[in-house]
Amino acid sequence: MEERDYTRIIEREAQSVGFLQGSDRLLYVKGGAGGTIYGYENKYLELAFRIREKHGFSVMVSATSSNKLTDFLRDIELAVELLGKRDFKAVMLGVSMGGLMGIWYGAEQEQIERIAAINPPLMLNYYNKTLPGMKKLGRDRLTMVFGTLDPSYKYLPFAERHAAVKLIEGADHNLRGSRLSLFDLAEELLMNEEN
Repeated sequence: MEERDYTRIIEREAQSVGFLQGSDRLLYVKGGAGGTIYGYENKYLELAFRIREKHGFSVMVSATSSNKLTDFLRDIELAVELLGKRDFKAVMLGVSMGGLMGIWYGAEQEQIERIAAINPPLMLNYYNKTLPGMKKLGRDRLTMVFGTLDPSYKYLPFAERHAAVKLIEGADHNLRGSRLSLFDLAEELLMNEEN
């Protein structure tokens, strides 16, 4: 079997970014805190190849080494550099802390059209960052996905007020217990006719 890897791997300070070249449309994947650009059992790499093969998108996967705005903005600037244009369009799939960062900072990025946040730790910095981000993004730009066994599931009423919500019955924080893959979720929530 052929070994597959990203077109480019960028190492910067304590953070890695994997990039798979496709069109000038981008799927931006922001993983959970402390994760890698590959994810458990190469789930992010597999997602990148499947999205590129089916939809033609470029895919940028960014490890989350901190939850600072500067790191998020560096990702956007890197995407500008890699795609060769500032006015690219992106959809974002954020997992755990990566999803929360999308809620916090994604509304301010004109390139990001839609965000799917999977099991974001919703109550971190809720009143200062999370709630304002959810309000700015709204249901049209933000879908939150919760496994019913994830600790943030109990905060579902807060999410439902401002975002579209998808529940995965019997899934935990890492989506164990779900038949859905990240590809399935990206397909359903981000890869529609409008994107």
